[in-house]
Amino acid sequence: MFYFINLLKNNTMKKASLLFVFALISLYSHAQYQPDKIRLGLKAGFNVSLFTRDIGQFVLRDEPWQNFNRSVRGSFTGGLTVDINMARGFSLGTEVLFSSRGMSYREENERIIKTDEEGREVKVYNYYNYNVDFMELPVALKYNFKPESSRTLLIAYAGISQAVLVNHKAKLSYPRKDDRDNEKSDLENVHRFNKNLIAGMQIGEKEAFGVDAYFDLRGSYSLSPVFNKPEDSEGNNLHTRMWTIALTFGVKF
Repeated sequence: MFYFINLLKNNTMKKASLLFVFALISLYSHAQYQPDKIRLGLKAGFNVSLFTRDIGQFVLRDEPWQNFNRSVRGSFTGGLTVDINMARGFSLGTEVLFSSRGMSYREENERIIKTDEEGREVKVYNYYNYNVDFMELPVALKYNFKPESSRTLLIAYAGISQAVLVNHKAKLSYPRKDDRDNEKSDLENVHRFNKNLIAGMQIGEKEAFGVDAYFDLRGSYSLSPVFNKPEDSEGNNLHTRMWTIALTFGVKF
């Protein structure tokens, strides 16, 4: 039974991916004749992600985890964009993104003393990272508050993003001067598919060096829990969702 369910999911995702590829090819062909209607582009930048609650062994705060505190995970995001211009400042945007997410826990490492250029001591940390990376297909309705004649872009948007899991690891890492070895393991029970609500702003300039250039500030929230079980094999809590803020730089050709 589970085999057929997984097979159905895989086939559905394959069909969706193929349809999206064909749509991109069609849009590209169409864009050669209507460059003002359809714009292809690239974007890249950083994610800052955080789970909505403590999970795993950090819930109970037992040894050796009692001094670890929640921290955001900073990571990379980037990919391709397609914008279809419509009437009165509206447009429809879609993307194919790699999005690295998750969260961290950290504790101060007192075994290492580090100083800055002025000789002051700087804190050094051990990190336990939850790395969950996705390929995403966001679709959003956009509105440009600036008139068509303006060279400035001021765009607000909202939409939904389908996410497919491509990597899931847990890693305990120490500073380079520490004599302990880093530890990496598979992160179990992560949902393979998720959907995220997205909303954001784009600010930029048209025809800057021959392209439209902009900065994109986006917030997203996962509609389903990150994990497919409420607790792990040891009975530790896993029920959490995820917030992400992304700052990217993009260009439209």
